[in-house]
Amino acid sequence: MGLALVGGAKSALLPVAVRDRLEMQQYAVHGASVHFVTGELDGGPVFAQAEMPILPDDTPEALARRLLPLEHRLLVASVDLVARARIVLGNAGVELDGAPLAAPLRLQIDGSLRTA
Repeated sequence: MGLALVGGAKSALLPVAVRDRLEMQQYAVHGASVHFVTGELDGGPVFAQAEMPILPDDTPEALARRLLPLEHRLLVASVDLVARARIVLGNAGVELDGAPLAAPLRLQIDGSLRTA
């Protein structure tokens, strides 16, 4: 079982086709997701996400620069959960501490992951 970080150029929350400020104005948030890797391309279940607001003066480049530190914190927190076997992909789906995970965990300001 592997992990994949989806974000930045392959945005988790904005469609990949969003390329300019005018298109970005349709959306309120941007972010990144971490999912388990399965045999299906980008088909593994998402178990953690980080999101941030899109600001009125954001450009695609500025958005990417602001997202990068969140992606790093998200990946560190996600790998920590996997390494400690707190989060697993079981037969019934994603489990956190032995219980089904109903929705992706959210990255908190302190760098931890918590249920929404």
